[in-house]
Amino acid sequence: LTGYNAAIAEYQNGNLAAAKKALQGDNSANAEYLRAVIAAKEGNVTAAKAALQSAIAKDASLAKKAAKDVNLAALR
Repeated sequence: LTGYNAAIAEYQNGNLAAAKKALQGDNSANAEYLRAVIAAKEGNVTAAKAALQSAIAKDASLAKKAAKDVNLAALR
């Protein structure tokens, strides 16, 4: 696995540092969304909000997903 898919696998295994590294160079909406989830899990609300705003700017449908995502509850 590489890129976004590798980041998802690392995230699910609890390896946040490796997940962030796998996302390097990927600026897609999904990658930004995952960055928001990772930042929220790390307790970095400021970074999480910035990444989520970027994700939603690239794909507005992610706003609905974020509103229900328990991983982003800290941002509400």
